[in-house]
Amino acid sequence: MCNRGGKVRVFDGQIGYVFLQKDWKLDRLPVDLVEEAGLLGAEFTLLESHQRGKLAGYSKIGEEAHFLVKDSQYPFIDRDNLSIYLACELNGWPNAIGDEKWRLLPDENNWHSLRIKWEELFSVSPFQFKFITSNGIWLEPQYPCSNITTENENNNYLFDVSRSGEDILSFSVISVNKSSDLDYWINFKPSGSFGYTVEKKRGRFRVFAPRAQKVELILHKKEDEFETTRLSMVREEDGSWVQYVQRKWERNYYNYIVFNECPSLKSGHFEKKILDPYAKATTGRDGFGIILPPATDDNLNDLFSPPPMSELIILETHLRDLLAKAPIELTLSERLEFNGLTKWLCSSDCYLREIGVNAVELQPIQEFDSRAKEEYHWGYMPVNYFSPESSYASDPNSGVAIQEFKALVEAFHSAGISVILDVVYNHVGIPVHLFNLDRELYFRIDEQGKLENHSGCGNDLNCESEPTRKLILDSLEYLVKVFDIDGFRFDLGELLGVDFLRLIEERMSGIKKNLILIAEPWSFRGRLPSSISSTGFALWNDECREEVLKFVKGEGNENMILQLLKGEMNKSTYPWQAVNYIESHDDFTFVDRLCDINEFPKGIIPTEVARKSTLALSILLLSPGIPMIAAGQDLLRNKKGNRNTYQRSDLNEIEYKNSKQEIEFSRQVRKLIEFRRSENGCVLRPNTKEENIYEEWKESPEGVIGLFVEKRSGGNKIMIVINSNPWDVTLNLPQKWNSVKCTITGEICPKSLNPHGCRLLERMN
Repeated sequence: MCNRGGKVRVFDGQIGYVFLQKDWKLDRLPVDLVEEAGLLGAEFTLLESHQRGKLAGYSKIGEEAHFLVKDSQYPFIDRDNLSIYLACELNGWPNAIGDEKWRLLPDENNWHSLRIKWEELFSVSPFQFKFITSNGIWLEPQYPCSNITTENENNNYLFDVSRSGEDILSFSVISVNKSSDLDYWINFKPSGSFGYTVEKKRGRFRVFAPRAQKVELILHKKEDEFETTRLSMVREEDGSWVQYVQRKWERNYYNYIVFNECPSLKSGHFEKKILDPYAKATTGRDGFGIILPPATDDNLNDLFSPPPMSELIILETHLRDLLAKAPIELTLSERLEFNGLTKWLCSSDCYLREIGVNAVELQPIQEFDSRAKEEYHWGYMPVNYFSPESSYASDPNSGVAIQEFKALVEAFHSAGISVILDVVYNHVGIPVHLFNLDRELYFRIDEQGKLENHSGCGNDLNCESEPTRKLILDSLEYLVKVFDIDGFRFDLGELLGVDFLRLIEERMSGIKKNLILIAEPWSFRGRLPSSISSTGFALWNDECREEVLKFVKGEGNENMILQLLKGEMNKSTYPWQAVNYIESHDDFTFVDRLCDINEFPKGIIPTEVARKSTLALSILLLSPGIPMIAAGQDLLRNKKGNRNTYQRSDLNEIEYKNSKQEIEFSRQVRKLIEFRRSENGCVLRPNTKEENIYEEWKESPEGVIGLFVEKRSGGNKIMIVINSNPWDVTLNLPQKWNSVKCTITGEICPKSLNPHGCRLLERMN
């Protein structure tokens, strides 16, 4: 079943139905829904009117609505002695019995029908209805059609003039190909380049589809997409298909059509048009691929060098959330594009520069399944792993996304900011081009032949399959070599597995020094095992998020916070293997977890909540590991209590406010970031667990954490003081710390600490 515009049902294993929420607009929505359900479908056909009426209770025939019941649906009905009535909201339901206006008339074809002029129903649509016999027996809907509603445990049909009968399609379900050579190809390691390349002054197209019956290359003239050239590709012994063309086709468009055997279809095969998995630029989620001269590796000696992992301070962000209300003059189009962010980064007044981080983690920018440029999308449904998102380009049809994304990365580097991409190699979006290339080769299949769904998105990639691994590795290498990307955060990294993550590290380590590798360590299947600590990967630390939240709410354990401040909470080998965060793009914001902002006048954050948020971010930035801040978090951002906002641009976009409260909050966060990155701040960013000496302040007041931190090799010594109490506390510091300055506030020799306050103290002598 699917819900993005309709539902999919399979009744006998061979015939399926697509129930749309509205009449079909001749788009590819039915195919999308079938693919989203993890099925291969062919021969999509709108149901004949009476067949549609049998499922949905009515259909439009000519200019009339026909309400229909087939005798065979209810064999207990004696048609000679019982009548059937349309009962609905318009006639008082059972009150329709005996009223000829609402009686269905039988015909010689074993149907009962009631005809009402379509135009008469416009003013009362939509309405619920059902059928009832003259002796008061309700005829329950027989099929799980999408226009059936449930109210008070009663199932009723829903009449809606937007669904006139062209909303239900049947299709043939393509059975799983259980060919004996599947295991061979899963373990086969393809070699060489795929996609469009140049060989001996000719253009070469190459795609890996070893079990396909036939593959054709479709070339489209850019000026006229109806002018096409269709060429059969040649299968080589290694399972790839190849075709050569003249280079005059560059800057034009292409697709592949893949043919697979299917004896159950009349044609004996089914065919699907797909976007090349290796297309370097696309016109959108459906394709076309854009034929571009291959990129060169001429700049490999000039790649930007990101800081070591232990030095990182990451800001997680989304391109359009940053730009929607950015205080810079941009066109409406630029606020949706790579160009807009580049322009802002190159200005003198930019939030990304002012906050002081040295790395950004961009939510996915690889081509994803948005349907229009204006559609807001988080990007976690990729359809191509090489092409930058075309809707973020000034001209999606020209391939300029490549140059414009390159320019954005260069702008980040000019600002001293490394670029980490959030990448999704565990599942794909719709259309599932790989699915139509070879379903069983690229995706995990269970014992019943169904797609596995440990990602929650319906189509887990098979990262044990060698062709899948090559695709991912080639994509990562391309992104680093061509765009100078500095690192990757692997969404649901558990689904890639330790062995493959280790292989990724080995493959990528020789391309760029200090390449940043981060994994989300869980999926619905479980968590990455402890052996991941023997790699160079850092992992998102959700324990940090939960323990800091409990602590500032007065429900936590001081020892857990001390472990975090010492870099001991995470069981990793190195402190920097923990990406510590208390808020990310997903789930509630930290403010929303502390209070219901809707309960406060004008959305003003309560002082107590602001103090707790300051304390939480202070703990985060004073702890070893890699601190990650969500964009806008330093501005007391909230989402008005909404947990899942993946389609809510209005709640995700950042408000660059200037209230006194927000300015002070932001100032303290930026002051801590500045210190952490300073020479004296090196004590907060140890590379190993043995570098620092930690000593607890044993005489600290109740509810106060005190921790002395210094390098084992000598140098600056700091003191961290945290007040978890909701009241002021008096500070009687140790004698050696009588002359100190608070790095956060600038206060000299503080004698007290505010409720939920934090001090970072440095000795003045």
